[in-house]
Amino acid sequence: MNNSATLLALGFVRRPEWDWANTEHYCLQHGGAIFRAYVVEGNPPGVYVRLGLVGNEKGAAHWRDCISEGSVARKLAEAERTGAWPTELGRVVSLPAPSKDMLFEDNDGKQHRVVYICYIDGKPRDAISEQIDMPGCGSTWDFEEDTKMEEPGYYMYYESGGFGLHHQGIQVFCSYWAADGFVLHDTGKATRLAEPLILTQSMSRNPFEGNREVLGLEYCRVCDAFYDEDWCPDHHREKKDGGVGYRKGFRKKDQPAPTPTIQEGASHE
Repeated sequence: MNNSATLLALGFVRRPEWDWANTEHYCLQHGGAIFRAYVVEGNPPGVYVRLGLVGNEKGAAHWRDCISEGSVARKLAEAERTGAWPTELGRVVSLPAPSKDMLFEDNDGKQHRVVYICYIDGKPRDAISEQIDMPGCGSTWDFEEDTKMEEPGYYMYYESGGFGLHHQGIQVFCSYWAADGFVLHDTGKATRLAEPLILTQSMSRNPFEGNREVLGLEYCRVCDAFYDEDWCPDHHREKKDGGVGYRKGFRKKDQPAPTPTIQEGASHE
């Protein structure tokens, strides 16, 4: 019977940030790929391991159910021996030693290295980092201008996804920087930069330096701007379900209906 002890014996490590409700998740780098596993109560009754390949920011894919004794090790060996699993999706990228000026620490105390930055109009739009203590595992970060700062050029950043160290595509109208060895797909006509841009306020190429991590980004259509987890103080309110709504007077239903346009020469009767 497979259980958490099976995973630990094979070298898996706990990843609490991947947990679902009442389900503990584990991670293993094996054969150049990143695998995710958790223990399941089966139907018919019994305990088995579900093993998946980390391949995109939504989590793992290509799940395999490992029921019989030794099946977890056999599935890992199968992935390495035959390439039957599409391991290129979760392949660990071999990167050179990180530059000290491209390191940062998140709010949980984890150390990261920046491996990719996308810019629109010279401003950071999103970035990818690699966890120092878990090579091959990445985090995706969204950037918006910091509305709590009086001067422009400061940014908020929010961890919007993660798991595999990858990038599937780049917006055609952006420019980007990527660390040597970082695998990119579908770059289109985007402009690759030799170095990250120097930001005006921090005077640093590292977009995480001098800026702040937030718990979420909420858009206000009245201001046409993003706010942190405190929301827009002038227009947002908390709805009954705990979500973000708009104060009375700023709701869509409060807005006046557009005046019909009468074409020149049309009858007014």
